[in-house]
Amino acid sequence: MMTIADLPEYLETLTRRLENLEIELSVLKKPEAIETSIDINEAARFLGMKRQTVYQKVCNRKLPFYKSGRLLRFYKSELDNWLKGRK
Repeated sequence: MMTIADLPEYLETLTRRLENLEIELSVLKKPEAIETSIDINEAARFLGMKRQTVYQKVCNRKLPFYKSGRLLRFYKSELDNWLKGRK
């Protein structure tokens, strides 16, 4: 149970935690921190492959991808990691 004597320490802890949260939020608000997905054409261009090759790799679960309804979506950072893992 907290007493009145514990309040200053408790408030200091809360203040520190709030400051840390503000820092984290400011990083998340930066546009470069938010990656947008790309479509199959952009993914093929990024990977230096034909669209059909990308479709085959998706079908065989060889590439990281997401589906948005019927559309395939990719993240460049994941494709880049995939390329690095192949070397």
